[in-house]
Amino acid sequence: MARQLRDSFSGSLAETGSKPSIFSPKLVGLMRRAALSGALATGMGMGALAYAHVESKRPTLRNYRVPISPRPGFTSLKILHISDLHLYPGQNFIPRFLHRVVEENEIDLVLSTGDNLGHGDSLPQLLETYDPLLKLPGAFVLGSNDYYSPLSKSWLSYLKRDRSEGDQWKSHRDQPDLPWVELVSHLQDGGWVDLSNRADSLRVQEGQTEVALIGVDDPHIRRDRMPTPPASWFDPASIRLGLTHAPYLRVVNEMVNEKSDLVCAGHTHGGQVRIPGVGALVTNSDIPRKYASGIHRWPEDAPAQDLSWLHVSAGLGTSPYAPIRFACRPEVSLIELVSADQF
Repeated sequence: MARQLRDSFSGSLAETGSKPSIFSPKLVGLMRRAALSGALATGMGMGALAYAHVESKRPTLRNYRVPISPRPGFTSLKILHISDLHLYPGQNFIPRFLHRVVEENEIDLVLSTGDNLGHGDSLPQLLETYDPLLKLPGAFVLGSNDYYSPLSKSWLSYLKRDRSEGDQWKSHRDQPDLPWVELVSHLQDGGWVDLSNRADSLRVQEGQTEVALIGVDDPHIRRDRMPTPPASWFDPASIRLGLTHAPYLRVVNEMVNEKSDLVCAGHTHGGQVRIPGVGALVTNSDIPRKYASGIHRWPEDAPAQDLSWLHVSAGLGTSPYAPIRFACRPEVSLIELVSADQF
């Protein structure tokens, strides 16, 4: 009996060893195709991730020319809108790019919509970055990442659609840990207007153009309080501009209801990851995905004579924990407002 079992077992081993596989040929084919597909997908994913990292360091200047309702003595105004630098060590391309933009372009006014800091030690480099811009008239608001350092998280968390307003700012985030006071002081000392829940006005183009301004602190962390527009807002000759870091609908709509010619915002990073033919997957706010970046009539169905515009910047930087962009290059925008009768 023992010999029979041994012979039977040995025979089965020999028989098994003589076959190409213990699985059927059909199953082997499926397994090979699955392995090849998995390897191909992994390779493509790694390639896309590498490209997204490279793209995050290739900023561009976008140019827009848009009409606003005619007013006495006005022809055009060139506005440089910058946002979301998220400056942290190793991002030397941002100051180099901004300095070149200032050197090579005619600019009447600079608007900054916040999230400047990406690290507690980046203030000196940020102030150096801003120095050439402070030679121009300017105004600014702050974003959450001017107050609070970024939290370590998976970059995939930025693709979640259900990140509700302010959820990530719990009690342990009550005390700002970034040098926002020093930042504000430096910008104000340079002559820029702080519009965090404030209204003000500037004269630009050698005093020939009055610009009336309203702004709010970051709505994403519920710091926004809409100010009363300045007296100059109601001057028929004034250009009316609104600033907010995050483009929440309640803020954008209220600024447009006040007859803003242009509302500028950032925060969305343009979606940061965009799918060709689809666009941004998320906006990290309640604004629809089609408005994640670029300039649009607001609202789109407004009467033709009501020329209000919304510009959402895709911004220049990224979180240090998600240093990628895909089909969404870093950007600043040069927006030329032109009298509609000369457009």
